[in-house]
Amino acid sequence: MSKELITKKKKIKDLLLNPSSLSQLQMVLPNVGITKERMVRLMFSALNQAPKLLEATPNTLLNSMILSASLGLEPNTPLGHAYLIPFRQTDKTTGDKTMTVQFIIGYKGFLSLARRSGEIAFISSHVVREGDTFEYQYGTEEFVKHIPADGEGEITHAYCVARLKDGSSAFEIMTKKQIDGIRARSTARNSGPWVTDYEQMARKTAIRRLMNYLPLSIEMARAVAVDSKQEIGETGMDELADIIDVDFATEAEEEKPAKESKLSGMAKKAKRDNGGPPEQAKPKATEPELTDEKDEPFPEVGDEPELTLAQESVANIPSELLKLARVELNIYTAIPELNNETCLALSKRSNIIADRKSSLQI
Repeated sequence: MSKELITKKKKIKDLLLNPSSLSQLQMVLPNVGITKERMVRLMFSALNQAPKLLEATPNTLLNSMILSASLGLEPNTPLGHAYLIPFRQTDKTTGDKTMTVQFIIGYKGFLSLARRSGEIAFISSHVVREGDTFEYQYGTEEFVKHIPADGEGEITHAYCVARLKDGSSAFEIMTKKQIDGIRARSTARNSGPWVTDYEQMARKTAIRRLMNYLPLSIEMARAVAVDSKQEIGETGMDELADIIDVDFATEAEEEKPAKESKLSGMAKKAKRDNGGPPEQAKPKATEPELTDEKDEPFPEVGDEPELTLAQESVANIPSELLKLARVELNIYTAIPELNNETCLALSKRSNIIADRKSSLQI
């Protein structure tokens, strides 16, 4: 790793652990069981797994993290809630290219936000493939009928259906041509989930379109606004002006002494006038030069034990579902002590319980 990237790595580390940044995270986090320490840990993990993010401007990196936190979505985890994608953005005026971070919400992130709204009893999204039986009708007697075939044909459509707690329902159908048109306008069309997880992005696109007709929570409205901007080739960050209040210079700057307040100056003058000893200048702290040998992975934050990816997936299961899954499987081991097989069993059982509860609510 070059000396320049090591310097950026240290600056980003200092930025994320800065009390101001942590305070900002705490203010924007919704009450969904995610702490500011966990969000920083997830960001460190994302940077360790995708070092190219280090080349991005620190502002876009931090803003993406705050945006993810404000929605209560975990970025770059097996949950598939959201993704941080590095890409080069060209300035339309100067033609200069800058590495920035694109925050993309996954379909599971939209489903999570929809279920949190408190108004939706059931929501589901799928893709239709060649060979499937697929029928739908608009009008006074609307319906969707989808019977998947056994094969894995090419994707032809994506759709989302939802039922509200008042009994009303709605659905949105999109053709592959419509989906690809949206992908073509995205700044991250040639990288990230549009390349690695096309099916999930197609499902997400249908969900997002359906949200235009459903009651939205504050978080969901913000997510829809950001995703709508991305559909027309913008980043969507301008929608976050009301929650982002952190800035970070991309160029290294010499640390400047804090400006002395008027009250502090008056206190020092009074001390001198009363015969007190003069103020002693504090020695300036020196920082060792960064070298390639000093490069280390980002540290973990807080007192939480380090979890495997499988354990983190279990930790993110809603507490009510996890409790029921533990009872049904008779598993009461602490999460840091669970093996991968047990984590998978708990995750599957939680999904079964969630589907069972959704079916009862329809």
